[in-house]
Amino acid sequence: MISTKSDTLTPSDRVYAPSENGTLLLADTNQDDHSAPGPAINAINAALRAFISHDAYPCVGAKAALNKSAYRIAQYGGLGRHASIVECTHDLQWFASAAEQIDPRTASFIAVFNDPDINNEVEFEEKLWSQLQGMHDIDSISYDWDPAVASDPSEPDFSFSIAGRAFFIIGMYPHASRESRRFPYPTLVFNLHDQFEAMREQGKYESIKTTIRDRERQLEGKPNPLLADFGTRSEAQQYAGRAHGCPWKPAFTPRTNTTQRTENIE
Repeated sequence: MISTKSDTLTPSDRVYAPSENGTLLLADTNQDDHSAPGPAINAINAALRAFISHDAYPCVGAKAALNKSAYRIAQYGGLGRHASIVECTHDLQWFASAAEQIDPRTASFIAVFNDPDINNEVEFEEKLWSQLQGMHDIDSISYDWDPAVASDPSEPDFSFSIAGRAFFIIGMYPHASRESRRFPYPTLVFNLHDQFEAMREQGKYESIKTTIRDRERQLEGKPNPLLADFGTRSEAQQYAGRAHGCPWKPAFTPRTNTTQRTENIE
């Protein structure tokens, strides 16, 4: 059963933290040794580190999280499946309360899914939003949407919310059209929106944004048409990385009644 308060949650035995040399350790050090990382999650972590640390990879924020060991990683079943929804919701609710202790500037939660049969961006995007809808359905029982952002994905100030905190999401999968999203496993990377706001307050946001966009242009040969500053266009279309015509709105319905239960999750 999922706790109703994120500050009472502890990381499950699915969640791992990198050690100083990059190998994985249980995020909850109180877990028994039998929950030590197996070969699959170790292989995923090694691939992730190689992917992000490559000189051409554009996101300097991801590189910082890697260098500071500030990410937490977990492996789930199929994207959008019931068990994956329930498990990922619990783990992200925990992360929402733990991120500041991990690293307030760069902490990232990386959810990797065992879903090898996703063959195109449309299918990946549909499953991504099915996952997010299911997570929100559970989360809304106990938490309101972060009041700093909109819950309607058609609004320019939309951002996904878990445990009352807004997250920006980067989706990656093997057949992504942009190389910077082309990771061997379907993956969702969650970063707290507060991190971007902190960069703005510190006067660092514009220079970091310019660096990332320049690096992306060098990698891809052209700028990313999806990129837009928060508040000018909904970030929802950036999550899966698929280009859309306008207007576009994902299949996502925010809950206004927090007493709704999870029976409709499929």
